[in-house]
Amino acid sequence: MKERIQFLKRLTVMWLAAAILTVQAPVGIYADEIVGQNGSEPEEQEAEKTETSEDQAGEAEDLAEDQEDESEVPAGNGAEETEADPTGEEISAVSEPADGNEENASGDITTWSELQSAVTSAGTTETTITLEQDITATEGDLFLSIPEKARLTFDLKGHKLDRGLAGKSASDNGCVIKLTPGSSSNPTKLTIIDSSEAGTGMITGGNSSDPGGGVYVQAYTLFTLVSGTISGNTASNGGGVYVASDGTFLQEGGMICGNTATGSGGGVNCSGSFTMKGGVVSSNTAQSGGGVFRNSNGTFSMDKGTICYNTATKNG
Repeated sequence: MKERIQFLKRLTVMWLAAAILTVQAPVGIYADEIVGQNGSEPEEQEAEKTETSEDQAGEAEDLAEDQEDESEVPAGNGAEETEADPTGEEISAVSEPADGNEENASGDITTWSELQSAVTSAGTTETTITLEQDITATEGDLFLSIPEKARLTFDLKGHKLDRGLAGKSASDNGCVIKLTPGSSSNPTKLTIIDSSEAGTGMITGGNSSDPGGGVYVQAYTLFTLVSGTISGNTASNGGGVYVASDGTFLQEGGMICGNTATGSGGGVNCSGSFTMKGGVVSSNTAQSGGGVFRNSNGTFSMDKGTICYNTATKNG
């Protein structure tokens, strides 16, 4: 009986030993596959992983660069190149309308001579000159001469264009502006506007012993007053504006006021054509025709506008 019990114990021990060996073998093999797969050590596997990651990153960067290259439009292929201003403000030297037929020649005009140079340089090109400050003539400066067949617009922009002769002795050709004759088919043209909200732009300071204190409109020229004021000028005839035979003056707006003629036409003296479609002629003084004086060879028509408070010491 004892022998049988001992036999069973030995059998049990042998069975347990075999079971332990059977379980340990698969665990060891599985561990070897994790630790040294394909015969490599863990450090070698980590290096391989790092190299693979770097290769993938390089491929991604190359792909991104290719996509950026494809999205760029080459210059000269319909793309508009824009120069950035570090201040974030747009930079513009010359203002040109879409049709490209008009230029803005304002530049940095600070003196009477610079203004005359800009006027002369414009030639026959349609040009707008905008005043950025008051411009006053000094001794020796002549009237502003508008060249033959010019196409000019002066934007007073709230500033004064001053001949500087007020309170002085009248001089020959003492007007502020004089238009040079063009031709009957191609007259010289000057337009005055004032783009300022206050409307303080003014042509002033003319003092002439000849006709035309403010603007002298010669034959085959066209002067248009859209806005702005002609004031404080004196002449023998036409304190504000003198219109010679075959000259044309169109007043669409603005004011002609506070001018004086020692003869006739405190505001306007017309031997050519004067058409008034708006604006005001007021508070001017002359011997005859305090506001408007039409000579026998001149024409005057008034569609709209106001003529008031003018003074004539003799006639009208």
